[in-house]
Amino acid sequence: MNKAAHVLHGTPVVPGVGYGPVIRPTPRCEIVTSSATTIPDTAREAEVGRFEAAAAAVADRLRARAT
Repeated sequence: MNKAAHVLHGTPVVPGVGYGPVIRPTPRCEIVTSSATTIPDTAREAEVGRFEAAAAAVADRLRARAT
């Protein structure tokens, strides 16, 4: 493991300087992507409906967790 010092530059959230250890976890799993990039015209309306239902379910769960 390389323990060389690195200086990171960016936009701070709060003023001042901070020092501390950095933990960079390794990825736990590999991201698998589909090779299918097109949806047949006959299936697009159904896929839009599935997407909208999934997005609504996620939004509902996030709202429930926020309360």
